[in-house]
Amino acid sequence: MEAVLAAAVLFGILLVLMSAPVAADVDVRHEGTFAGDVTVTWLWGVVRVTRHVPGASGQRQDQAAVPPDGPPAQEPGARRSSKSGGMRHGASGRGRARAFAALRTPGLLPQVFRLGRGLVRQVRWHRCRGRLAFGCDDPAETGVLFGVLYPAVLSARGAGLDIAVEPLFEGRALAVAWHGRVTVVPVRVVATITAFLCAPVVWQATTRAWRAGR
Repeated sequence: MEAVLAAAVLFGILLVLMSAPVAADVDVRHEGTFAGDVTVTWLWGVVRVTRHVPGASGQRQDQAAVPPDGPPAQEPGARRSSKSGGMRHGASGRGRARAFAALRTPGLLPQVFRLGRGLVRQVRWHRCRGRLAFGCDDPAETGVLFGVLYPAVLSARGAGLDIAVEPLFEGRALAVAWHGRVTVVPVRVVATITAFLCAPVVWQATTRAWRAGR
């Protein structure tokens, strides 16, 4: 009996904490590296954390030019490195196969659209402005990903957000910029995500992805 009472008290405390709004003032950008500032306020201002994200400057040393006397000779360990690179490439290929298998599940994209719309409704947006430009190695993957994201973008625009998404078909690329204040109640977000994960179509997509990666 005491254990049940203690569990009920802990659950009540957790519910109260998750019902407290969390506000985040975000001003970040990504063009090769992240840079910006993020301030998170919780429990009606009792908890306040500020994080500065400095951007890297200059060029990376591992991208230096080849010395005049030519590239260094290949060592025996390089063959093993190339093999491990091939293994990573194979794992990446299986990951893409799983993603495409899941996306081909009938009814998944509408469910993702409802998830995005539900999350947007659970968040209060204040003077938010976002920009996203992305590209994958395969232009077809870029198009599929853009098709998945665009319904959520439409929902965000319907909520009054200034959002722009641009697909880049020239190769792998990523540029992100976000500015504004976001307020959310964690318990509502958890409920929305839980409802999405419990949907039968999501389980079907997970099963398809698992089978495709075997």
